[in-house]
Amino acid sequence: MDNLTFSIEDLYEEVKDRAEADGAFTREEWHDLVEEILEEKRDSMGIDDDDDWQYLVESIQSRYDQYSQAVPEL
Repeated sequence: MDNLTFSIEDLYEEVKDRAEADGAFTREEWHDLVEEILEEKRDSMGIDDDDDWQYLVESIQSRYDQYSQAVPEL
């Protein structure tokens, strides 16, 4: 993961913004959206290692509680 040119924080913010815009408020919707967005970016991020990929997905998905506390609708 050291060779990645983005931060997990930047990816979290992008997913958070899109979740708010799309109305993805449940944990399941959050997890699906994380996978969708990261899959869209996978080629451009140059991630071929499945272990790195899984770490990245789980890192963002695990931040649902942080997201849900930041969204007044929840």
